[in-house]
Amino acid sequence: MDRAGFGGAGLQVLYDVTTTLSRASTLEEAASGVLATIGSGLGWSFATLWKLDVLSQTMMAIASWSAPEILEILSPESEEPDDKPFRRGEARIGRVWQTGEPCWLEDGPRENDTVGSRVAARAGLRGMLLCPIGSKSNVVGVLELFRREATPPNRALSRTLEILGMHLGQHI
Repeated sequence: MDRAGFGGAGLQVLYDVTTTLSRASTLEEAASGVLATIGSGLGWSFATLWKLDVLSQTMMAIASWSAPEILEILSPESEEPDDKPFRRGEARIGRVWQTGEPCWLEDGPRENDTVGSRVAARAGLRGMLLCPIGSKSNVVGVLELFRREATPPNRALSRTLEILGMHLGQHI
């Protein structure tokens, strides 16, 4: 583990995310690659990237990613409806936006307020983390992550995702 809180996987993910962002002209263009890099590189099974829409003052989902084993579980005909936008303080996404603090759920989402939580319920995903994008005082997005295992808060992983969130925030 280095002084920034990264292990080898975290450093590689940061490098790969930086490379993906540098090759894209917008975050929307890079979003799928960024989510795949974070998900596969740090052991998550499903991820959604939320971005602040300044005009409507809502958080809107701009991209999702699923690990191959999740795609096998989800049939095309069971496609979820699109995520609704969230206002500041509304549901988990809005609370992370409001507080600027990550939100860990060790053993599965309790609210089915996003496509990710509905996919998690159907696919048996138990660990959940919502991570702010930007700085604590200026959240411009939220990274929503799910994994198979119950996942207690992890300081090193939190630090890795905090740095990734600040880095992503520079591209919004």
